[in-house]
Amino acid sequence: MERVEKQYEVIRNRNVQKKLEQEKRIKQILFRQIESETEIRKILKNNCGFRRIDALIGAVIQIQLKKEITEETRNCFIKKVTESLAGYTYTGCEINDGGFFFLIDVPDSTLLIYQMRQKIGSMIRQINQEVKDVRFRIGISESGYPRAIADLYEEAGNVLEEQWIHGEEDVFFSQRTKTSAFEGGGWNEKITEGIRKSRWEDVEQILGQLEQELLKNRKQEVLEYMRESIHEILYQIGKYKSDKELKAAFEKAGSFQEAWRLWKFWLYEVYTEYNQIKAYGREVHKAMRYVRKHYMEKITLEDVAKEVELSAGYFGRIFKKQTGISFVKYLNKYRMDRAEDLLKETNLKVYEVAEQVGISDYIYFTQVFHSVKGISPTDIRKKQNY
Repeated sequence: MERVEKQYEVIRNRNVQKKLEQEKRIKQILFRQIESETEIRKILKNNCGFRRIDALIGAVIQIQLKKEITEETRNCFIKKVTESLAGYTYTGCEINDGGFFFLIDVPDSTLLIYQMRQKIGSMIRQINQEVKDVRFRIGISESGYPRAIADLYEEAGNVLEEQWIHGEEDVFFSQRTKTSAFEGGGWNEKITEGIRKSRWEDVEQILGQLEQELLKNRKQEVLEYMRESIHEILYQIGKYKSDKELKAAFEKAGSFQEAWRLWKFWLYEVYTEYNQIKAYGREVHKAMRYVRKHYMEKITLEDVAKEVELSAGYFGRIFKKQTGISFVKYLNKYRMDRAEDLLKETNLKVYEVAEQVGISDYIYFTQVFHSVKGISPTDIRKKQNY
């Protein structure tokens, strides 16, 4: 009995060593330390057990831990991979941040390659339905040959960036023929025309179409468009100073929706300032700009009057004369417009939205919101979700 156990132990140790050597070799290929196709084929056959090597598909799996991964989850993952890839030769290794890379050998057939990619995607969706402590996301490359394994790895990793665009999805397929959907659309020219004509409703209609086009692209293409559009739109309306802070904020945005909100809000500021300069005197324009920059803070009539170097009484009179409404009504409307955007575009609680627009009293906020918008904050969110 003891002799049999020792033999099993030897076999287990050999299997572990074989697995470690296999992962080492795969990593050397992924990081281009081995680039000879002859050498790569030799490794796939001798170390990984590949036979045909017709066409290869790469898949990068990213793991988001909600808490420490359980043995049950690990077993579920291994079981699903084994079931889904039964009959196929595959290998893999752990990569940075606890993720995995899989390489699957499939017959060089367009239909079979498509079916395999769909099968891998379905596998991840099923795992995510069954486990609660972990969320798996996967980027799946198109097919390639042994010399392109490093490219397949990069391709699968890059396509995972689409979660920045599409948020809650779990499966992302590479499409090598993908081209920029917003090139040649003349979007900046259309937006600038709406700004010059003082027609924000036209600008919003254009933005709705542009948003759908941007969603068809990848992170770097979207960010590049947003960065370049800042300079181009400002130039077209006669302002030559770009916004470096905004460009940096785009890079830090955690999702497309966050970057889009930043960009849309910036555009509204540009629109507002451009038209205020045309419509109002210097003091009123300066006051409106102050509100745009400080609406998240406590603001009083006296604060703004001091900013524009006028007495509070005189400032209040000229503001109402030029705009048709009192400064307080203007401030409330501006804050409620921003609050409406946050209610529609974020998951912030109503009291958090109130704080974001400079109002710490929840009850007062709901009263002002209803007075300005004719609907309660909770009802507008329900309407949006519906």
